[in-house]
Amino acid sequence: MGESNEDIDQMFSNLLGEMDLLTQDLNESLNALEDQDLDALMADLVADISEAEQRTVQAQKEASLNRPPSASLEVPGFSGAASLGYGANVAATSIGQCEDDLPPPPADPMLDLPLPPPPPEPLSQEEAEAQAKADKIKLALEKLKEAKVKKLVVKVHMDDNSTKSLMVDERQLARDVLDNLFEKTHCDCNVDWCLYEIYPELQIERFFEDHENVIEVLSDWTRDTENKVLFLEKEEKYAVFKNPQLTEYHKFIPFKETQTQLLAHT
Repeated sequence: MGESNEDIDQMFSNLLGEMDLLTQDLNESLNALEDQDLDALMADLVADISEAEQRTVQAQKEASLNRPPSASLEVPGFSGAASLGYGANVAATSIGQCEDDLPPPPADPMLDLPLPPPPPEPLSQEEAEAQAKADKIKLALEKLKEAKVKKLVVKVHMDDNSTKSLMVDERQLARDVLDNLFEKTHCDCNVDWCLYEIYPELQIERFFEDHENVIEVLSDWTRDTENKVLFLEKEEKYAVFKNPQLTEYHKFIPFKETQTQLLAHT
């Protein structure tokens, strides 16, 4: 037994040492990056943006210059009355002014679309190695965090005298355990289904409340306990909320008799 504990301690020490080395290498690689590379990258990016803006402005100018000119009204030459020629000239002038007052045609929507971002710079070999080490460190920390979560295998008794074994961790509430049981048993998912605790030593039978932490309750049980967790459909699960005036009966009337009265009022 002592040798196995020493082996576990040695493995854990080696893991921590490897993680320290990975962290040190990552910091050294990050510090080795020069500011000049970042400045050059920013300068290239600003130049690309400026060039794109200039192309957009030039395209808009060309579109406005290529618009068709206003149509002019040609008056046929004849030796009629001078007033007729004057009226034709006035009409042509009025039409030309109206066309000049019209708004310019809308710009091409394709010109207003933002340019796609430049492709990311490929990572160097050192940067790729540093990124890979950082990912390994992150994965190791997540596994260590997950290993610290307390878990229990719970045997749940069904109403047909069968049992289901569930892995429950300390983050799960009674509502989460019920959802897992719904998936395993394919029942009708009625709101009356509940987790039911039987504690013979203390002569207690009770419902798990939906917000209750199951692991906290089961952690108080002894290894040789006769306690049970049942998955049952109980109509009286929410009877106390439908008839709150009946809660006073719990102080003076035995539990089973109180249950009968609760059912009689639902």
